[in-house]
Amino acid sequence: MSKYFQIVIVLFYVLLTIFAFQAVLVSSGYRYPLYIQWLVVLGWVFCCFGSAYLWAGISMFLHSRLRRPLLAEEQRLYPALEELLEKADSGRRVTIWIDESRELNAYATGYHTIAISRPLLERLSPGELRGVLAHELGHLLSGDTAVAAAFATAGLLPQAVFGVYRIGAVIVRRAFLTAATVQTSRGAMRVNRVNILGGAVVVLLLGYFLNRIHLLKAVIPVIVFVLLFAVLNRIFHFLALLLSRLAEYRQDAFAFQLGYGDGLRRTLLKLADSGEPVVNRYFIVFHSRHPVIYNRIRRLEKHMRKTLQ
Repeated sequence: MSKYFQIVIVLFYVLLTIFAFQAVLVSSGYRYPLYIQWLVVLGWVFCCFGSAYLWAGISMFLHSRLRRPLLAEEQRLYPALEELLEKADSGRRVTIWIDESRELNAYATGYHTIAISRPLLERLSPGELRGVLAHELGHLLSGDTAVAAAFATAGLLPQAVFGVYRIGAVIVRRAFLTAATVQTSRGAMRVNRVNILGGAVVVLLLGYFLNRIHLLKAVIPVIVFVLLFAVLNRIFHFLALLLSRLAEYRQDAFAFQLGYGDGLRRTLLKLADSGEPVVNRYFIVFHSRHPVIYNRIRRLEKHMRKTLQ
């Protein structure tokens, strides 16, 4: 599946979040000129697709296990990276970080950053290292990391609205339900008792407060927004996982096209042998951003077989 389809899906989600949020504001009584609405939309799109810079910076700052490569590690990494950039005909500036975790892992983030775990680096031959770097470089050059960051950032808006809704829902629920201890033949049990009078008083006070700050009209739009995105987020999360898995296949093919398919294949075999890879299709379809590792190996083998025919 084309990377452009991935961009269109995420762009649609980004626009959906901001248009739905503006609909909440308008239905709540907040009016502002049409050109301001479109500026907000364009700003939100720019913010989401530019957030890859922000997320990468936050990750570098907060991720305590990431560090700069040592000189000996640089001598292995950067000549390989320069070779890949030359073959890909790219002038992209790329930096490599070392992840001091025990996992055998490598990933791309932001627009210019690749991280590789020290245990994986120590186990790779020169050809295998180039295969891994080629795969991660493909994510950067094709914009996979930017699209993933845009989706994550766009999701913050529904989460913020849901957070406001949840605060109100918790207040109302606790007003109507009070905890009590009841003695039974099996001992004391805690149950919830309905307190209609207390709940009604809290609802009236909450409504009065919201009306004073001119937010009472926003209650129903916020509830509709939350219910809408409770469904839409499940759909788009499923699509995001699917597109992420397809991107893995696409970057495996990119590494093969650069001439490092066999090195990547041997790396995947090492990763498969290092633990218990997940092969449950249900889990992969609904929970994993990566395909079954053996399917990736099989596809690389098919690419290699075709070149030999």
